[in-house]
Amino acid sequence: MHDYENQTVSLIRGGLQRLSPSEVAYLDEVVTEDVRALFVKAFGPEMHDILRPLVENDDHPGAEGPVPSEGDLRKRMRDPRYWRDRDPEFMDSVSRGFERLYPERGGR
Repeated sequence: MHDYENQTVSLIRGGLQRLSPSEVAYLDEVVTEDVRALFVKAFGPEMHDILRPLVENDDHPGAEGPVPSEGDLRKRMRDPRYWRDRDPEFMDSVSRGFERLYPERGGR
């Protein structure tokens, strides 16, 4: 990782610690798995763990955002976290996406 990436991750991690409980609660409402994936893409894999607390309890209705397209899900399947690392959370998010896209087929 480059120095500027380390600085960005440190800045974000420190910033999250400076937020009030109500501000963290608001972030918890608006940060979805898709937002976390974009931050990981933009700032590196460390963002996955930094933002985990903001997405780990996103089981309430509407928390998942819009239904993803099949193309979006297939793109996620090409992500190394899916095929190489077999990251359980990432793989589960893809499975949930297919279930939401094709509820009549149980995600298949």
